[in-house]
Amino acid sequence: MLPEVPTTKDSRLPSAAKLPFAGSGLEPGFPDPVRDAQQVFRAALTVMSEPGKERLLTAGRQIAGLHGASYALLLALADADTPVWISPRLDHPALRANLIFHCNCPITAHRPEAALAVLDGEAAHDTTSLREFSVGDIRRPDRSCTLIVQLPRLTGGAPMLWRGPGIPLEHRVFLPLAEAFWQAREKRNAFPLGLDIFFTAGERLMGLPRTTHTQYSDEYAQVLRRILHREDDKTAHKAPRTERRRKIPREDA
Repeated sequence: MLPEVPTTKDSRLPSAAKLPFAGSGLEPGFPDPVRDAQQVFRAALTVMSEPGKERLLTAGRQIAGLHGASYALLLALADADTPVWISPRLDHPALRANLIFHCNCPITAHRPEAALAVLDGEAAHDTTSLREFSVGDIRRPDRSCTLIVQLPRLTGGAPMLWRGPGIPLEHRVFLPLAEAFWQAREKRNAFPLGLDIFFTAGERLMGLPRTTHTQYSDEYAQVLRRILHREDDKTAHKAPRTERRRKIPREDA
């Protein structure tokens, strides 16, 4: 569930120039915390309302292996009431220190407790991991976990067709994710319950709300069927043949 967007600048917040970053492992957050958080929040709402469309986030910076768009989302969405889970490949003391300092958010090691989860491509393909994140309950579907899936790029994968609210007809997306991810995601979605997902790569952002239905494009599905058909033929040809020998009647002496 996205928090309320900040509207006024709190005079009690110290400016980036006054924070003791030097030698502490901490780095500046947003140059203008309120204005930048508002811009990132609006971008997050936009990509969720227009699934499959990309937006550029320039307010964040790369930190400890986390891309700029991923870090900007965390700075804008995380707060003291937002437990954050970080996949092992992205987890780093510097990232934890900066999130705690800038967002005051708890870092949890238990997936069911997470309100925000940051996954790399490897963790996204862990179907067991996806099954453990909360999808909310029928009384409070807004208590589901929001995933931030960081990828090396937002292109290069098999063509997927997205359909649903915010998409006039259908949108074709080429995210580099295996079929296991899409299958696990579909199993976790039973509207109004489900997982809302942000995909990030560098400074680029894309949204996939729980209301969007995904499937492989017709051309790709046909290719898959042909490949599977060929594999079935190969298996059939390799199967051992069992022939019954014809009995030859013996001539009487």
